[in-house]
Amino acid sequence: MSDNYESVSGRVREAMGYFWRDDGTVSIKKYGPFTKGDYVITKGKYWCVGNKLAHGPYHLYMHRMICSLFCENPCPGFFDQCDHIDRDIQNNNCTNLRWVSHHLNHMNKKGKNVLRKRVRLPGGQYMTKYIPMVSSGTQRINADFLNLPVWYRDEKEAIEVAKELKVAWFDNNYLKAIKSYNAAAN
Repeated sequence: MSDNYESVSGRVREAMGYFWRDDGTVSIKKYGPFTKGDYVITKGKYWCVGNKLAHGPYHLYMHRMICSLFCENPCPGFFDQCDHIDRDIQNNNCTNLRWVSHHLNHMNKKGKNVLRKRVRLPGGQYMTKYIPMVSSGTQRINADFLNLPVWYRDEKEAIEVAKELKVAWFDNNYLKAIKSYNAAAN
């Protein structure tokens, strides 16, 4: 009996006593019904299922299982965490998951990434500047990384620039990590 098969709605694989589908759903039966799992209040409020093969209150995180079954890891041994590309931890579709390092996972967290700074103008008046900025560990970059203005008067505009900045910076670091991993492996 094969543990892989195609269903009408996508690929299915058997693991840990469950049947997992690439759309981020799970079933105890081969042909369903498939559900998102149980919404368990964990530190991140992730979807989980109870591990039928373990003793005690142990949960299998949906995103980790889907990622390990359906997503290729470009740097095994280095990329050891599962990341939600769109930062929506409820979206466990395999097309929204990827393998990353702890550092890269931290870079992809939700947040405005805008520093609000009040500046005194000549004449005693004040103005608020919004500075798009992304930081992780000791690294900090601003919109100059994308050759964009460093500060904005409109907070919404600064937030949009910060989103672009975060994606560009993440992609740059992700590709660097893969290149250095491949160079070390050869």
